[in-house]
Amino acid sequence: MTGVELVDLLSAGAIPIDQKVEIYLLSYEKAAAFSGICKDIPDGYKNFKINGLSAKGDVLRIRMRIG
Repeated sequence: MTGVELVDLLSAGAIPIDQKVEIYLLSYEKAAAFSGICKDIPDGYKNFKINGLSAKGDVLRIRMRIG
């Protein structure tokens, strides 16, 4: 398996479009690369592979794998 891309979860409806999300590149310890709701995620982030998911309150935190 090569991994799941964010677009796969969004197109399958696994993450609601009004879900608050934060996207992190490589580490949850660094500043979020994107913070907002799913429908506003820039297209460039949608093709990255997901490396981790976690929840912090009502925000879904998505860690992306680069490369």
